[in-house]
Amino acid sequence: MLFYDEADFDQSKFNIDARLYAPTYKYYYEQYHYLLDKLVTLCRRRYLLNATARGTLFLARHAIELLLKSNITDIRLTHNIDQLLSELGIDTNSILYSNINLDFNSEGDSLKYYFDSSGTRFLNSDTKVDLTKILVEYNEALTELQYFKKIDVANNYSRAEVCNLTFCLNETKNDNHIAHEYEQLVDRIFRFVSTGQININQCFLPVYFLIRHSIEISLKSLIREAREFSDAVKKKKIDLEHSLVGLLNVYSDYLDKTDAAALSNVLQDQLHDYRMKAEEFIDVLHELDSDSMRFRFPTDQNNTPYQLNISKYLFWDLLIILKDINVFLKFTNHVLAESNAHVNQKDVEC
Repeated sequence: MLFYDEADFDQSKFNIDARLYAPTYKYYYEQYHYLLDKLVTLCRRRYLLNATARGTLFLARHAIELLLKSNITDIRLTHNIDQLLSELGIDTNSILYSNINLDFNSEGDSLKYYFDSSGTRFLNSDTKVDLTKILVEYNEALTELQYFKKIDVANNYSRAEVCNLTFCLNETKNDNHIAHEYEQLVDRIFRFVSTGQININQCFLPVYFLIRHSIEISLKSLIREAREFSDAVKKKKIDLEHSLVGLLNVYSDYLDKTDAAALSNVLQDQLHDYRMKAEEFIDVLHELDSDSMRFRFPTDQNNTPYQLNISKYLFWDLLIILKDINVFLKFTNHVLAESNAHVNQKDVEC
């Protein structure tokens, strides 16, 4: 859940200057590095990042991937850190590889999803990751690469800080929990932006991705819950679907068949309003990034630069309605269940 109150925020701090955007690996790397560096500096104590584990680890892994790719002339589609290190002649048998690889699987999807495409969970129940080891080795092993930027606080961690930045990933039990970790990270970033400790213009790409991804996996969680009541939903293949509009359409088809009359008039009106806001918000994100690539990478598979029309939408306006979208994603199925509005849609054709 998102718990911020925009009334407490300084709106002027959330203005994004779209003229700064550049579709280069260097620019994307600098954005992801900046946010990671700031978060580690601001949150190295009091377990402030533990509730954001996968989101924070994704930022670390992706910053490294972007740095490596910014040093490779012929950018390939691979997201495999091992292959990228080999491409640059870095010894993948070194201690660097064991900590920086951060793959857990070849594409790094374990930091974004709970299940793989076969429905099997990615990580073992006892998986722990010490972020300080990754950052120390990042500072030591990749310094010769062009565009490299140091993580300022690394190499100087107390024992307590190491403990604070060691994540126990077994606390996550499903995709909804991962969505919560991404949401908590977004919530914390918004607060730092409002106080001037983080500059949104230097990290809007990763922030947009964190928001978008939390919505993607929340929608997938809603759909998986709806499968209990609907064979039509059960037949929909969503594991490899990254289009927010596509996922929302699957869930909307299910909502259209529920028994709205079982809800009170107040709940019917609220559900309608939240649903309309969700559709509006998701349409905006879909226009900006239709396949979960444009906030992460500057070019497509043909090395053609993506065009991000950031100036078309005010980030502040999106921030205001984001909490309403969060309510829709978190509570719709619960409200339907409590009101007995779920309709058994077994054996209904798609």
